[in-house]
Amino acid sequence: MAIFAFALLMFAQTAFVRAENGQTTGNITINPSYNFSTGRLSVKGKVMGGSNIRVSIKIINPSDKLLYIGEEKSGADGSFIFSGPVTYEEGIYKIYVGSEITEKPAVISYIVKKDTSVEPQPGPEPKPVTPPGQQTGTGKPTKQEVKDKIEETLKNIETEDNDKILETIVDIIEHTGSFNADEKNNLKDEIKVLVEKTLDKVSVVDVGKLAEKSGNVVITEVENIKKIEIDDEAINDVISSIEKAYESIAKVLEKEGFNEISGMTLSKNKEVRFASEAKKELNFELTVKSIDGLSSKGIALVIDAGVDKEKVNSTSFVIPPKALDLEYITKYLKDMKEEINDGEEIKGRKVSIVIKKVEEKESQKYEQAAKVREQGNATFSPVSENFDLSVMLLKGGSKTDDNNSRSKEGIVIEKFNEKLAIEIPLKEEVLNNINKEKLGVYRYNPETKAWDYVGGKVNPNTKKISFKTNHLSVYAVYEYNKTFKDIEKNWAREYIEVLAAKHIVHGVNDESFQPDRNVTRAEFTKMLLEALDLVDPTAKATFTDVDENAWYYKYVASAQKLGIVMGTIGNRFKPEEIINRQDMAVMAYRAVKAAGTSLPEVKEYKEFTDSDKIANYAKEAVKALQQADIVEGTGRNMFMPRNNSTRAEAAKIIYKLAQQL
Repeated sequence: MAIFAFALLMFAQTAFVRAENGQTTGNITINPSYNFSTGRLSVKGKVMGGSNIRVSIKIINPSDKLLYIGEEKSGADGSFIFSGPVTYEEGIYKIYVGSEITEKPAVISYIVKKDTSVEPQPGPEPKPVTPPGQQTGTGKPTKQEVKDKIEETLKNIETEDNDKILETIVDIIEHTGSFNADEKNNLKDEIKVLVEKTLDKVSVVDVGKLAEKSGNVVITEVENIKKIEIDDEAINDVISSIEKAYESIAKVLEKEGFNEISGMTLSKNKEVRFASEAKKELNFELTVKSIDGLSSKGIALVIDAGVDKEKVNSTSFVIPPKALDLEYITKYLKDMKEEINDGEEIKGRKVSIVIKKVEEKESQKYEQAAKVREQGNATFSPVSENFDLSVMLLKGGSKTDDNNSRSKEGIVIEKFNEKLAIEIPLKEEVLNNINKEKLGVYRYNPETKAWDYVGGKVNPNTKKISFKTNHLSVYAVYEYNKTFKDIEKNWAREYIEVLAAKHIVHGVNDESFQPDRNVTRAEFTKMLLEALDLVDPTAKATFTDVDENAWYYKYVASAQKLGIVMGTIGNRFKPEEIINRQDMAVMAYRAVKAAGTSLPEVKEYKEFTDSDKIANYAKEAVKALQQADIVEGTGRNMFMPRNNSTRAEAAKIIYKLAQQL
């Protein structure tokens, strides 16, 4: 099998910053490095002209997104080290380094590029690895020995047996017991990566290998339809192995003083991932008892269908704990007026989870529904296959008819206690010719015979898109290109088109967006809540001027429930009133908090010349959004807090807000 070599084009640059009189006031040397095993991009360097200097760094990834921001103080000789972020994306990284004695940051480009594949060449016999501590003759390992052992373990983690990996990681962590606090802190990032990779590894179950070892797994395959049946005993063994891994790692981390990583280990979402190749359809069956057993241990059930040797092109189906446990299934059956004998009978029933690629001959109705979207300066292009996803509670097993088509007797589970997480692959042959910001997952609605927008987040590393849903049906990924005639030369065209692709903004009709028209409080509320996925259909508004039949009701109600909007005198919201710049900033800032996150500080705060005119309630929000590079001043660095905002300005803020988060 071909292996891939990574080529790094490394640049060290000294940036001289000159004052207006032409004299050099300071300089910075930047030396990045990349660790292949951990995926960590680190930056070392030196600031000339002093010691104990505040040095700040910002790294932008190849997708032009903020990857890392940090601040350190230089040593006595002006040297600094940033351990940096973990990243596996190839391309050009922009690194900005500034200090308190330089006026402008030094900037360099650093390239991580995947080279062409090459066949492995025979090499010398590997040298035996010296156990930690033997090189020094003291019996105690050096920090470098531990780092080398971590890199070696990460390199071989995919091929090693799970028990062997667990033994190795426990041994590595125990060897740090003699280190002082600073040495342990310097190893923290490497240990964390090793723990995460190990837990990911022990969570994956290859059903083919499991079937070879155990009679508790039955695999049958007829005309590209693979059926996998796993009994309770096999599931119990898997649960025990995952629990053992988490407990043993957490125990040794606490023993050796890595309490922070131990807390992360215990809080990490547990999952068991069953992986199997399936060309057309994967039918995965296990009992309600098994699903309930996973749920009671807080373990999510993940099914990877179509996993090939390189672990790409797979569709993942995640059922989180409590989404489909015994209690919920029992309640669901009662709601469906099903006759229930007892709990044990329900435990013994099987749940069938099906991931199916829709054949071309069946796709005509889906193609017709896509054409409906191509109206009014819009194109709707498929970027994935059509996937039919379903979950069914079987009554008495399953049967196959003479035509080998699937026919099951049972109850389709149409809703779940929690949203399921789905990840589907994108077509590689079209990835280079699309705008990934305009991609979205769509669900085929059999009642309206139309594609409904769901959302989705693209992972450029895995070339997949993930989304959460409570409704199983046929899903596909499309690139939606929608524009308007009156934004062709508008400065905000890019922002508007991306938000239109995400169905966050809409035109006043198919041809016109009216970018220069002022935006109302109701319009901005809708844009904001949809962009941050904060809409709560169950929320109730209490404002006296918000009618429950109004188009904006669910958005205003959701915003009120989350504390994003407070209302004015007389408990009024004033939905049709034009929103001003400072109120827009306040709502955006509160929405970020409601989403459970925070804004990054990507630039230093530069006080606006009219900051005294910003209301006290808006000062914190305006400052945070300015530091996050979401809002800017107008001419002469004025914020103009009470000025009205246009639809184009609102689109820019919403776009940049979503991008930063």
